[in-house]
Amino acid sequence: MANALSRISIQYRWLFLILSLALVGFSTTGFKLFKFDASVRSYFSEDYSYYKDFSAMEDLFGRENIAMVMLSPRDGDVYSPRFLTALAQFTEQAWTLQGMQRVDSIANYQHTFVHDDELMVEDLIPADEVIDAKRADSIRNIVSNEVSLQNKLISADGKHVAVVFNYNVDEDDNEQIGVLALALYAYAEKFKASYNASGEDQIDTAVAGNLASIHNNIEIAKYDFGVMVPLMFLLMFAMLGVIMKTISGTATALVIAIMSAIGAYALGAYAGITFTMISFNGIIIIITITVAHCIHILQHFLQHYDGTNKPEALFDSLAINALPVSLTSLTTLLGFLSLNLSDLPPVVTLGNVSAIGVFLCWLFSFTVLPAMVLLLPFKAQGGNKTPRLDNFMLNMANFVIRNKGRILIATTVLSAVMFTLSMQNIINDRFSELIKEPHVFRTDNQNMDKHFGTMYNMNLSMDSGVANGISDPEYLANLDKLTIWLRTQPEVKSVAAISDIVKRLSQNLHAGDAAYYRIPESRELAAQYLLMYEMSLPFGLDLTNQIEMERRLSRVMITFSALDTIETFELAQRIIDWQKQNLPAAHQAEPTSVAVMWAHLSYDSLAASIESSLLALILISAIMMIALKSVKYGLISLVPNIFPAAFGFGIWYLIDGEINMGLTAVMIITIGIVVDDTVHFLSKYKYARETLGQNVEDAVRYAFTTVGSAIVITTMVLVTGFSLLLLSQSSSNSNLGLLTAAILFSAVVMDFLLLPVLLLFLDKDKPSSVAVEEKAAA
Repeated sequence: MANALSRISIQYRWLFLILSLALVGFSTTGFKLFKFDASVRSYFSEDYSYYKDFSAMEDLFGRENIAMVMLSPRDGDVYSPRFLTALAQFTEQAWTLQGMQRVDSIANYQHTFVHDDELMVEDLIPADEVIDAKRADSIRNIVSNEVSLQNKLISADGKHVAVVFNYNVDEDDNEQIGVLALALYAYAEKFKASYNASGEDQIDTAVAGNLASIHNNIEIAKYDFGVMVPLMFLLMFAMLGVIMKTISGTATALVIAIMSAIGAYALGAYAGITFTMISFNGIIIIITITVAHCIHILQHFLQHYDGTNKPEALFDSLAINALPVSLTSLTTLLGFLSLNLSDLPPVVTLGNVSAIGVFLCWLFSFTVLPAMVLLLPFKAQGGNKTPRLDNFMLNMANFVIRNKGRILIATTVLSAVMFTLSMQNIINDRFSELIKEPHVFRTDNQNMDKHFGTMYNMNLSMDSGVANGISDPEYLANLDKLTIWLRTQPEVKSVAAISDIVKRLSQNLHAGDAAYYRIPESRELAAQYLLMYEMSLPFGLDLTNQIEMERRLSRVMITFSALDTIETFELAQRIIDWQKQNLPAAHQAEPTSVAVMWAHLSYDSLAASIESSLLALILISAIMMIALKSVKYGLISLVPNIFPAAFGFGIWYLIDGEINMGLTAVMIITIGIVVDDTVHFLSKYKYARETLGQNVEDAVRYAFTTVGSAIVITTMVLVTGFSLLLLSQSSSNSNLGLLTAAILFSAVVMDFLLLPVLLLFLDKDKPSSVAVEEKAAA
């Protein structure tokens, strides 16, 4: 079978080359359908239960696409007449920004009071008002005594104000989001420059929120794709050229890598895949698989090419590598497809596009590679001279054979230690930290988060039980009780509920008497208060984000600073438990938000990753047992495929100790790559035992000398490539690169130490008698 495949690949090389180029050329038309999603929502599938709850809440109260600008006077005085005047103008002019749906600040806070027995609802600071010191003190008094503004639009220390922007924008429209975000950055910067140029007192600005987050993630993706990937290609293939000392071989691998990557992503776009930051890592994976295949084929070709008969040397290389290359492609492809079990759409996308790329790598290894090798000039290595790396591999084999007992003990103890360390990692994932430090967004977001809480919130859809039931005094009283309790929780920054509005209106309509800052006893009165208030609100500042259409439900909005995953769970559970103890069942609601979904998905994605990894290992082992025709070899192969992950996560515990969603997929990703070296080593070992009739020790030496150099070269190139991800501003990509590099390095140690030692101890069978007779006859 291998000989037939090799013969056909060489015989019809030009036809296969033309067809391969045509396939890639056709696939490029798929880029017109290319879609990229940089929002946090891209991490959730539509059928994810917690996302369904969140979507249901948005259907009731509207979707919010928020950006925030924090204005901070350097002298700490937000109540100076000059700053308050500028804030009012900044707020008023912000309504003219493209896509603006709502703007909130203390300037346009809807202040209520009674004048001549009539309820008045007005902007606290009209844009055209001339503010003096007395008026500034009045504003200070109003803001300081309005609990709903604290830590929401003004910081607890009174030194920072927030202006909240809500846009009408499609989160899938990357171009529009970029335009809006850049306009907001420019607007804030222009305001800062104008303010600082016209007076001695200065201000600082910061921009955050999910709109800014999406924009910056898109820019990072563009950088990674436009700069990082080309740099990675350049470094990896330059390194490959230096090590292998062949420009033609390097060019061959480069062409196949480019064709495979372009084909995979273009065909993925045709298949309707929406790409994300994580799925861009498929490019690196495709490159690594391509490099691995090409190195194994080219290295064997170069070892046997004497400069006279290139087709014969190529045929021998293709024939001996056809099985392991095909086997590794199949096992790797199945490993990536098993990622479809994940609850994390970006990981599913990564798995599918990588699977497409793996197939194309295999295909082009037997179509494009033969044509290029026979077309391009290759130099013979020169006589019987053994390259240094091959000689080193022979010495390595002898070292392992001499010290097999010590190595077994040492690797077993070290594996146990690293496995124990790997289990000490904890799941912790903050989506507000998807962008690494230092970065302007990360800095701005952290500064704002201290005072307001920028991206973390929870929502409670409180059900009154009947239409127009939100005016029921009992419902409002329970809402008020919950709101008061929430504000006592240490994590909570701000709480917004209609019960605060009703209490304030009750006090206003009773001559400002503090005794009437309470829920009215009459349902009709409460309904009248709300109706009077809503009718007086200006366009864009209505209560549709807090009250649903039938007036049966109202929303309690809770903001808090960024929390660890376990802390998010604890806060959500505390809210649920308090409601069970203090509210009737009809008025209880479970918290929902991106933060809640993210916390659940962190754990669910890890569970799915473990499930995918186990499935992949079972499939890979079964395939290897069938392909190698040996249950024993299949079981032995499990060890060097499992332990590198334990080593990697053990190292990760020493470096960081926290696993996020971007890392939960590393196990299955690395299994797909690690298995490559194991398959090649075992296939060469089996060939030496059964075909060449060698004993165990000689077969180990044969495997080291024939495939060891290729494994070393592959590992060096792959570790270098993944290590480059450390330069990415995406924390998911950077962490994935570091951990994957650590696992790949651990894998080569296992393949060179533990795998041959296991064979030396467990494979005691005598060489095939037929093979021995054939060898003797020769």
